[in-house]
Amino acid sequence: MRLGFGLTLPLTLKVGLREGAYQLPLILGYPGVGKGAHRLDDGRLTEAGLNARPRVPCATVLVRLLPADTPAGSPPSYAARAYDTRLATPQAHEVVLYRLRLQRSPLAAVEGIRRAAQGAGQAPPAADDSERWLRAHLGDQRYTAGLPLDMNGFAAYNPVAGVQLAAYAATGLRENLLSMAAISLFPPGNLYRSSANATGVRLSDGYEWDSEVRNPRWQQGATHFPQVPLDPSTLIVVDVRALEKPGRPALRAQGWSVLPLFMGDQVNSGVFQLPLYQGTPPLALLQQVARRGQEVLEAALSRKQLKRVEWGSVCLGVLDAQRFGEWDAPHARPEPNTALLLPKKLKQYLKPPTSKPISTLVPADSNRDDFLAMSVAAFAEGVKNLGGS
Repeated sequence: MRLGFGLTLPLTLKVGLREGAYQLPLILGYPGVGKGAHRLDDGRLTEAGLNARPRVPCATVLVRLLPADTPAGSPPSYAARAYDTRLATPQAHEVVLYRLRLQRSPLAAVEGIRRAAQGAGQAPPAADDSERWLRAHLGDQRYTAGLPLDMNGFAAYNPVAGVQLAAYAATGLRENLLSMAAISLFPPGNLYRSSANATGVRLSDGYEWDSEVRNPRWQQGATHFPQVPLDPSTLIVVDVRALEKPGRPALRAQGWSVLPLFMGDQVNSGVFQLPLYQGTPPLALLQQVARRGQEVLEAALSRKQLKRVEWGSVCLGVLDAQRFGEWDAPHARPEPNTALLLPKKLKQYLKPPTSKPISTLVPADSNRDDFLAMSVAAFAEGVKNLGGS
């Protein structure tokens, strides 16, 4: 591909072509589109800004930059080590993913196109017609609207890798107390059985100190749940609890919510704003939801066996662990899916009552780090002591 265009530059600005062969990471989305776009005042993109944006995991492209009057010739082979790979250095989470990728059988481009056609409800093209089909498919209006690449289903689920889960925030909590979220999977649901234990339970462990006591934002990075079998009945349980007194392991229920972990044979990846229900999750209700789905909750609400926390919600991130770390940075996350909130009351959910900042809970004779460490230890001890309450 040869590109030619004219530039008008200030006489004092010295520029030069970064000539050479490069291996570059693929960035999710389009330049300048969506949250986290980094631009200079004149609208140009910065290299540092692009490098800070989320990548397509373990995906790179080989490019060459040559002066227009230089014969292109054949590109060097990758094995010749002629490409500058520094910009494509794997990020920490990609190192793990590359190891998993090496265990997968390679997929030929023609076979990938055939699968894409079948997924679109079309007849798989013949080998010599594959490129034409792909050009027409990618030229569809849906692919030119500037939407980020949908990474759901980018690879077959790997039970060994498992999932990443994170509680990002809660809103509309009833108690003006320091709160954390306990995340677990059902089954096994160890926390809600008669002989309860905290095995498999993860806690949120940090705060944005300027967030509000009744609307906390947690700074927890996503926590890893490896070795999770593909079972469509598996639920994610988010249980928000509050410390009754600072440093004491006595917990008070703020509300809970639940979400299916899988959709079909893929992880139900996304950021979800879920309604909170009063009390703690009843084991029998979790069992019914696992078997029959979300309609069980609606039926329990209509029979007044279950009550919502008025305007209370929790924001949950769910990610296939093969995309490990993709949403660690807040600007990289998609907008929360609010489909499970009451549509007629959505404005109230999104603008809950205000309260004082979490920072005001830190005693004058303490500091934030010590207060946080004391609180996390108290929460952990409190969860261990729940004993099926």
